Amino acid sequence: VNAKSMQRMLKVAGDLSFNSVTVDGDTSTNDTALFLANGASGAHLRSPSEEKKLAGLLQEVCSSLARQMVLDGEGATKHLTIQVSGAPTPLGAKTVAQTVATSPLVKTALFGQDANWGRVIAAIGRAGVKINPDKIEILFDQVRVAKLGARVPFNEKDADAVLKNRSLFLHIHLHQGRGRAVVQTCDMSIDYIKINADYRS
Repeated sequence: VNAKSMQRMLKVAGDLSFNSVTVDGDTSTNDTALFLANGASGAHLRSPSEEKKLAGLLQEVCSSLARQMVLDGEGATKHLTIQVSGAPTPLGAKTVAQTVATSPLVKTALFGQDANWGRVIAAIGRAGVKINPDKIEILFDQVRVAKLGARVPFNEKDADAVLKNRSLFLHIHLHQGRGRAVVQTCDMSIDYIKINADYRS
């Protein structure tokens, strides 16, 4: 595989996987993704369809590794997939998703199994994306907790059941465009504080 094609494939796969996950919002100087081909197998791509198939397989591998990174987050007890839709632009959707994903208040509410939509909407509001808060809709899995920017009645037992799951979805519908993005994150637990407080000792 020529280097130019590999770089293009890794850029797409990386943006949809490694660049769409976060544990605490920080980036290590050692965070690196490499896609290598030394030619030792003797195999060669012979057509655009084969290159497309390889790109798809690379995406599967990167997505799996990225998910495992989140599940293996320091002290993590929850895996959260944040799906933002209806943003003015794809970049706006990604910005909103990443802001929610890195919010300490959202992450601690997740650890406490609290369907606290107020913390979610506060993070959306400080994302720096121009939106109308009166159109926002928020769901934890299929449990709607906010619509038109305000709380809606919901069954607390249903919400509790969702928040007890190891993996769950947070759906944020902005209803203000066609931009979409997905970011994966984890909760922030007591063990996260202990691990990082004692890091050098």
